[in-house]
Amino acid sequence: MKGFYWLGAFLFAAPLFAQQASSFRIAPSGVVHLGTGLEDPWMPQLLPKPSGDYYSKASKVGLKLQKQASSMAFPRKVGASSMLPNKNNLPVPVLGRSFQGNYFNSSVPLDNYLAFNRDSQIVSVVNTTIQVYDMRDGSVSSSKTLKFFTQAAGLGGFLNNRFDPKVIYDPLADKFIAVVLNGNTPASSKIVMAFSQSNDPTGDWNIYTLPGNPFNDTTWFDFPTLSITEDEVFVTGNQIKDGVSWQLGFTQSVIWQMKKAPAYAGDTLISQIWSGIGYDGRPIRNLHAVARRSELAGSRKQYFLSNRNFDVQNDTLFFVTLSDTMGAAQVSVEVMLLDKAYGLSPDARQPDTSKVLATNDARVLSANLDRNTIHFAGNSIDTAHGSSGIYFGEIQQAENPGQRSVRGWQIGFDSLDLGYPNLATMGYQNGWEPVTLIAFNHSGPNTFPGHSVMLYHDGSFSEVLRVKEGLGNLLVLNGGVERWGDYFGAQQDYDLYGRAWISGTFGFSNSRHSTWITEVFSPFGSAPSSIEEAQKSQEMQVFPNPGYHRVHVSFSLPGSEEVLLEVYDMQGKKLHTLYKGQGYAGEQVIAFEAGHLASGSYILRISSASVQSSQTFIKP
Repeated sequence: MKGFYWLGAFLFAAPLFAQQASSFRIAPSGVVHLGTGLEDPWMPQLLPKPSGDYYSKASKVGLKLQKQASSMAFPRKVGASSMLPNKNNLPVPVLGRSFQGNYFNSSVPLDNYLAFNRDSQIVSVVNTTIQVYDMRDGSVSSSKTLKFFTQAAGLGGFLNNRFDPKVIYDPLADKFIAVVLNGNTPASSKIVMAFSQSNDPTGDWNIYTLPGNPFNDTTWFDFPTLSITEDEVFVTGNQIKDGVSWQLGFTQSVIWQMKKAPAYAGDTLISQIWSGIGYDGRPIRNLHAVARRSELAGSRKQYFLSNRNFDVQNDTLFFVTLSDTMGAAQVSVEVMLLDKAYGLSPDARQPDTSKVLATNDARVLSANLDRNTIHFAGNSIDTAHGSSGIYFGEIQQAENPGQRSVRGWQIGFDSLDLGYPNLATMGYQNGWEPVTLIAFNHSGPNTFPGHSVMLYHDGSFSEVLRVKEGLGNLLVLNGGVERWGDYFGAQQDYDLYGRAWISGTFGFSNSRHSTWITEVFSPFGSAPSSIEEAQKSQEMQVFPNPGYHRVHVSFSLPGSEEVLLEVYDMQGKKLHTLYKGQGYAGEQVIAFEAGHLASGSYILRISSASVQSSQTFIKP
């Protein structure tokens, strides 16, 4: 493990830990009905200006100095060539519907996260509010503050501040799970878990309160990650010493393991906490749960990733395995060495101001498991340009101990700073390998804060596609640093593997944060549900599907021959001949405009001497 500028102070006199599990049985704290409409017809609220210097006196001896060391080692190279790693003509994603989401409400950063179900309902959470949108038109059916959940747990009063919300959709149970943190002192720290009783997020949620200080010491719980297996849900977080910054006050990372079924039913929550997870005498910091994106049924193991997130440069990755369900599981730690190092990035630039955007550290911020491959991403310096970039990694044979291999890339530009990536699976391609969507914030000396997407597949990256351009700078806090992250929302469609929804921050015209929610499609079309169907459908691919305006039909011919492409309604009536003419050997695309079609399903049929294929196309 190579690395330099290791910051020993960040360990905060950490003891040698021994892994252990402590069991908890948590009675429900209450039931909350999220309901439709606003929390209050007027929703009055005093909006104080958030204050404080991001680099406090305590952290100045830590993170700020480390960033300065990183900038000295890898100074910015303005005008340097902006090269994406291994760009090989991979097409960019296709954007669908989009709309404005949760607004700034006195708390920064927004901490965007979302989840959606099969009934076109999107649950979007930020640091102050939870809102339910109809993905078909962007209308808001419910808007509540986070205290709607915490007050149901009996947590009221001034000291019970709420933060770091996350929500996920469970496609097996067809229900939602949310986590909201409460309080940042040992006495007030609670982990509020919410489990929807049905697939309707505006219905009833069962509320449970886990102790944020389960060891009865001087720590509180911070920065959750959330994931599920077939029967269980997992929440990770950091125990922070009271009265000390999160940079210096870290003591250990813990894993909460909980049974889903009793929580959905409103029964006693069966849970346990894993603590003392470390390596070589040091506690492993910022364990990020690896989310399964396929093959959830039958899953029993849960994986976690971590790294040396405060180092200027390091190639160490920790692969942590929780081997089984509660009562049978053991924790193991494997050290993997990356072929490309990650490291602390400089803070991001904004136009027309000296105020920069905080990029925090180089922790793993997203990790997905799909078809035995884990993709992960986090903030990192781009050493080629000295800019704030993204580290993207891939672990192949992830579920086969002894066969795992890992590789990684730095992604960055000279004129653009990137941060806070999240990942989603966008279907499958050659060899049944996942196509991965990478979504992230962007900003730069000539670019207001917004966010972008790109694709990764089999060692290649697409160009960057800007999803939402900022309308202004972010100018909220005192001092010279604004909060930008800490995370980004993204979820794949579990039924239509070629689609995802994302939610990210952009700078609004009043220099405040706002959320933008966007539907994203794979340029390769939606993926079938089996390898056999994938092989059959290689003759014809339709993307995006569903499609709103310009639609593309991809197919391949063994040689030059005449091609006929027609569109039919679901009753078999031919509506139009889209193309009749000569095709050429190899893969090709016919594009047509679908914006004038009424909402509904249609059949596209292609025929030639060697190809006879049809596929259903949906116009929302």
